[in-house]
Amino acid sequence: EFLSLAAEKLGKPAPKKPIAPIMLKLLATVLGIISKITQKRPSITHEEAYFACQKYRVNFDKAIKELGYRNVPLEQSVDEAIAYMHEQTG
Repeated sequence: EFLSLAAEKLGKPAPKKPIAPIMLKLLATVLGIISKITQKRPSITHEEAYFACQKYRVNFDKAIKELGYRNVPLEQSVDEAIAYMHEQTG
């Protein structure tokens, strides 16, 4: 949902379908080998692929209670992230 919304807001095509975790990890491994040859950072590292494939369950109760955390709607989060990235890249 996040990637589709971000793509829509950026005027880019949405991802067609998610890549299987094993394929993403394999791709990261291959890109890692290529990066050693080219001395350029891979577009995704093995660690990034690992974390992208994890499923997280998060409980925000403590952050709400102790830090005053507020839940932000996904669309607002995407808008803010895009605005921040535009500011950083000029």
